[in-house]
Amino acid sequence: MDQEMDLNERYDKDVQKMASHFDFDLDLVQECYEHCCVPTIIDDDTYKVALDDLKLIVGYQKALMRAQHKYDQLSDLIKSLDPLYGTNTPQEISQLLGRSQQIESILRRETSKNTRAKGVNINAQIIANWLALVFTKSGRRIGIGISGITGEPSTVYGKALTEAFNLFAIKGQKNKRPDWRGYGEKAKIWVEAELNPKK
Repeated sequence: MDQEMDLNERYDKDVQKMASHFDFDLDLVQECYEHCCVPTIIDDDTYKVALDDLKLIVGYQKALMRAQHKYDQLSDLIKSLDPLYGTNTPQEISQLLGRSQQIESILRRETSKNTRAKGVNINAQIIANWLALVFTKSGRRIGIGISGITGEPSTVYGKALTEAFNLFAIKGQKNKRPDWRGYGEKAKIWVEAELNPKK
């Protein structure tokens, strides 16, 4: 029991699942898990909320800019009331606009990083990247070969990737298995770039 609690404190549940299924080193899988930013990936519902918030924050900014424009059109008599009430309307609008632009920047960064555009399955790609990094750091080759007879993967990495998709219940379009080869090829390129960055 104590050993199980210690494992849960040190390693994420998905890390334990991956390491146990493929007999990988736990520390290596955890390291690659964090490197691939698996914990920061947002789910589909959160992604949709973020997109909705992005549209709303852009609309909010436009409303603030319209308010600023309307304020500028007010007479000097009305504007002179600001100091009497201890307010600075242009400054307050500017501060609200600045904060909303910061929020927009965060939302754009996160929705871009987690994009589902053009059929991208972010979860499938993250799993492929994670597995490819584990393979590379453990000295295994990332092969993307395919059987000319069955159309199934013919390499250790390819077979492991299809297993990983099943292990983590990753589905493609119409609940079919994701295109393992496409995600595997992108993962191979990603790992090479991560481990051999251009100077």
